[in-house]
Amino acid sequence: MAGPEGGCALRTHPARPPRPAIPSSGIACHRPATAHPAWNRLRGPLIPRLCSGELARQFGMEILSPNSAILDKTRELCTLILQSGEYRENVSKIDAFFSDKAAQSAYRHFSKLGESLHQKQHAGELTQADIDGYDKEMAALRENPVTAAFMDAEETLNGIVSQVSKLVGKTLELGRIPEPEELSDGCCNSGGCGCH
Repeated sequence: MAGPEGGCALRTHPARPPRPAIPSSGIACHRPATAHPAWNRLRGPLIPRLCSGELARQFGMEILSPNSAILDKTRELCTLILQSGEYRENVSKIDAFFSDKAAQSAYRHFSKLGESLHQKQHAGELTQADIDGYDKEMAALRENPVTAAFMDAEETLNGIVSQVSKLVGKTLELGRIPEPEELSDGCCNSGGCGCH
């Protein structure tokens, strides 16, 4: 299934609220010691802008033509993901969650609590009682099989996106297919520039 910009996207339902953006690992925004020589030419604030795709959006550039072999293979990958047992099993858990109003309400309440505690933390007002309340709410969600399955499914699907993105990003970074140990370097998968 094609996303809004030609990439693959997770299946959505019209009645379902839009899912939050899934962070993409993209290209690591630093120059590692083992980087391809082309990385030597990328310096300064240009790197984060390249990593985020900001320059392409700013100038309205399509990086790849719609008939690109890369996009064709990406569509094949998307089709493979959509047909996989991992995808289907986890989407069925998400569908069950969106059919359960009580589970949605509990999850929405928990999300609002998390936002509130995040603000308190930034203001330096977070207390142990706040943390204990959060842990209690999390435990309640985990005890509900529908919300627990939903949370696990979202984590799994995000993990698939992250793992595929990391492999592509590392390939571009190194100029070759990375070895498995090069993919488990402990760096965050968010694509942020603060890794290492």
